[in-house]
Amino acid sequence: MISAKEPVTCTFETPEGGTYRITATVSDSKGRPNRSQFDRWVSGGQRPPARNVEQEEASLIPDKKDYQPGDTAEILVQAPFFPAEGLLTLRRSGLVTTERFVMTGPTHVLKIPIQESYIPNVWVQVDLVGAAVRTDDAGQPKPDLPKRPAFAVGQLNLAVPPLQRTLKVEVAPRAAKLEPGGKTVIDLTVKDAVGRPVQGAELAVVVVDEAVLALTNYRLADPLATFYSQRGEEMSDTHLRSHIILADPDALAESQAQVVAERAVEAARAPVLAAMATAPAAKLMAGARADAAEAAPPIAVRTDFDALAVFAAAMPTDAQGRGQVDVKLPDNLTRYRVMVVAVAGGRQFGQGESAITARLPLMPRAPRPRASSISAISSSSR
Repeated sequence: MISAKEPVTCTFETPEGGTYRITATVSDSKGRPNRSQFDRWVSGGQRPPARNVEQEEASLIPDKKDYQPGDTAEILVQAPFFPAEGLLTLRRSGLVTTERFVMTGPTHVLKIPIQESYIPNVWVQVDLVGAAVRTDDAGQPKPDLPKRPAFAVGQLNLAVPPLQRTLKVEVAPRAAKLEPGGKTVIDLTVKDAVGRPVQGAELAVVVVDEAVLALTNYRLADPLATFYSQRGEEMSDTHLRSHIILADPDALAESQAQVVAERAVEAARAPVLAAMATAPAAKLMAGARADAAEAAPPIAVRTDFDALAVFAAAMPTDAQGRGQVDVKLPDNLTRYRVMVVAVAGGRQFGQGESAITARLPLMPRAPRPRASSISAISSSSR
């Protein structure tokens, strides 16, 4: 295929069910390649035969990458056998809820309402029990034999990122460039996920020399990732069907043949026995589920080289979601990183960053001597 201004479509058939990996490779005019790929699932694939009653896999395919409270997740269940009885369990630090369902075909769609309590994730597990066609030692199906017991399990981690609990923190120094020892104000604004001002939010403000932070490549940790880390299911399962031992298929076939022969003999003897009976046979029946900077201080000898310019642990916001922090820089010539962490109500978190640069109108630098200058100095010293 040759690329064009508009997207080019490529189609292909999926004659068999299963997982398909689609790979696209492209090369530029110099022959440098690039590749992209993704997977797609097609229902109806055949699975390898199981010789014993082993746990099989049920595929769970979500309709979206992640969800938000109020959404309904649709999970496609692909079963290795059917019909089957299914049990849906939602897990998150224990059992959340259960639901029974029946599969009359190879696939079934489960609908799960996403609640706010599921943030940041919830585990979905499906357990299936039923019967599958027996196979011989070569893996060929034996539909004439009684079906064997079967069970399958599928598990999926549904992501419910805390987008509704994210705070947007705006950090704006009124003067982004100052002389060493200069003063300014940092204006702070906190808004919620839908853009409304947040009153009463607490802000932690730190202004630090960037050179010090660069020594360890320090970055401010995301509070959302800290307070909304992935939750485990914290449950274990026990399946009794794994303890079943299946009969040998050939021996079972012989047993079936013997039963058929015995029934034939009984059928032949029935008329004779009926004739000899003197009383009618009994009949039985059965039935069956930050504004502008202040004036720069006069030229003075710099003495304060503290790397920490500001540390304000708890700055509250007003009804408009605003706050201010006064800043007086040390005497360093450097850039300061302004880092802010916000929390509101113990459930909403956010962070923001900005920068303030301490500089002078004229800052001489001592350049490195060139290699020729070093040679000249070395020759004159001899």
